[in-house]
This record gives sequence, structure tokens and C-alpha cells, in this order.
Amino acid sequence: MESISFQILADLGLIFGVAVLLALVFMRFHLPAVLAYLGAGLVLGPSGFGLVERTEELSLLAELGVILLLFTVGLEFSLSEARNSWRAVLLGGGLQVAITTLAVVALLVLGHVWTDGQMGAGWSKAWTWGFLLAPSSTAVVLRLLDTRRETR
Repeated sequence: MESISFQILADLGLIFGVAVLLALVFMRFHLPAVLAYLGAGLVLGPSGFGLVERTEELSLLAELGVILLLFTVGLEFSLSEARNSWRAVLLGGGLQVAITTLAVVALLVLGHVWTDGQMGAGWSKAWTWGFLLAPSSTAVVLRLLDTRRETR
């Protein structure tokens, strides 16, 4: 088994430090801390300032974090509640995923039209990003509902 390198530990320390600072700022303005965590990833990642370089190794840890998040959400629900509220879950969850996907597609296509002046270019990328970001928005919404104690 390989040992964890010092660089990964330094990256984790930087990530946690920035995430905590952003979460404190976001909570001061009554915004969900989950958005601060997403912001930390945007700022520190390769598309931001590029301060975190070992994204491959950290993505494995991030997947573990998503698994634990979904596990804690699963702890909140019981099978009887899920059976009783299946319509709300399917309609609410379906609408949330559809609206998020369509919003991302619209933003990316309109952004492309605005910068390049070409309609129709980038549709496949826009749909791909829309479908990729929809599950992330579900995690954000679930965490926000959990913070407000509205999961029931």
C-alpha cells in the first residue's frame, strides 16, 4: 500500500482551510455552506488559481465524500416515508433535475452565442454539462433542506 504523500496532505489542508473560511463568510450572509465548498473547488482547482494540482488523487477522496453525503441523506429517510411520498420525490426531484439541466444548457448556449455569435454551436457540450451538473445540484438542494430541517 502506498503512503499518502505530503503534497496531498498539504492540498487537503489548503482545501479545508479555504472551505471553512468561505463557509463562515457564506453563513454570515445566510447562504448555504455547500455553495462555499463548491466555491472553494472552483477557486483552488485547475480552472481557478490552480493551487491544488493532484486532482486525480483528490477525486477519489471526493467520491468517498459524495458516498458519505448520500449515506447520511439515506439515514434521514425510512422506507414507509419513501412509499408515502413517492409522487413528491419523483415530481420534485424530476423537476429539479430537468430545470437544472435546462438552465445549464441555456446559459452555455447563450454564452456561446454571445461570445462567438453562432447559434447551434456547442449544443452537445451544453447538454453534457447540464447532465453532469444536475446531480450536483441535487446534493446541494438536499443539503440545504437538511440544514433547514425540511427533509421530512
